[in-house]
Amino acid sequence: KDVLQDAANHRLYVIDNDSGKISVLDYVSREITHQIFTFATLGFSSLGTFNGTEELYVPWNDGWVYIYDANTLEKTDQIKAGVKCYSVVFNNGKLFVVSDTSYYNYAVNVFDRAGKNLITHTGIYEGPEHLALVPGSNTKLFGIGDYHLFSFEFDAGGHYVSWNDVTYSPNSYSYRAFEAFPNGQGFITSTTGSVYSNSLALVQN
Repeated sequence: KDVLQDAANHRLYVIDNDSGKISVLDYVSREITHQIFTFATLGFSSLGTFNGTEELYVPWNDGWVYIYDANTLEKTDQIKAGVKCYSVVFNNGKLFVVSDTSYYNYAVNVFDRAGKNLITHTGIYEGPEHLALVPGSNTKLFGIGDYHLFSFEFDAGGHYVSWNDVTYSPNSYSYRAFEAFPNGQGFITSTTGSVYSNSLALVQN
């Protein structure tokens, strides 16, 4: 379902949605160095460094975000974020988590990694399935759901400031294929490579 790159350590983290398998692939030696089976349905994950330790943050469909040591895949912590979790982004000591509490009652919850306390809660109807941090920004996120595109703005403390959404044909985007541009000026999505600006305007389809 998802692949995360750790370029500094030439590793790929491969997330298998159906079996809940998480694999660490060294792409220089071409060997799988670590692997675990969670037997859960997993969402879109994130890498980060907290207190000098590299961590992997994985959202589960049971409403928890599980935290693993990125070097060993040993589970070190967990945070309850809702009934079901879809996506998590780590940035600047905070976890931005898409979860829901009931049918079509989505939220972007922001947690402090250190204290695991909730900083802010943003309720959204038919929210995103996949979040991505805008490169070069500590405060802005893109999001993609089944029927909407989103942008979110938070302050430096992780508190919600604003959000915007637009609706296009679902054929022009896919939360399964979604990557922000390195310059922070938009993102690419869908199997045909649709391009959107950072204002969510369709640039190329």
